[in-house]
Amino acid sequence: MQALETGAAQQLPPGAVPPTQAAVAEPLPTLPGTPAGTVVPPLASTVAVAAEASPVPATNNEARWRNEQLDRQLFPQLTSYFTNSAELYWYDPVNQQHVLLGTIGGVFQAQAQFKLVDNGADALEIPYEVNKSFGLTALSPALVTRIMVAGYSDWIETYVILTPEMVPL
Repeated sequence: MQALETGAAQQLPPGAVPPTQAAVAEPLPTLPGTPAGTVVPPLASTVAVAAEASPVPATNNEARWRNEQLDRQLFPQLTSYFTNSAELYWYDPVNQQHVLLGTIGGVFQAQAQFKLVDNGADALEIPYEVNKSFGLTALSPALVTRIMVAGYSDWIETYVILTPEMVPL
């Protein structure tokens, strides 16, 4: 075995320390004002803190939409209204944005009335068949993708701001 160790030492690259020679450890650093030979534990660069995160309630997209509505009153049946012109909005629950879909006019049917959380405005909730209802048939592909990502397909709940010129029929 001795011959193997010696042979292995001879095969080391130039400048390498043979394994039989012990490496000399460098002295530990000392803090100013501490006696020589005092062992000072290394300072931690970070402090680990264990904290329990409070659970965040899981909110689905439908719940996010409902959270945008105050005092929602579901009509017993669809109620017809007439308007000359109204902006139709959809609330994107994924991006949490109110998105203008377009302008509608004429007769529409509402299923509920509520107040918007953001500004307290009265609004009517209107079912909208994507790219079919109210003559709004050219939503951008990006917007249709947003609707699908939010978990909807053919029908979404949209809204208009209720104005005095909107009359129930």
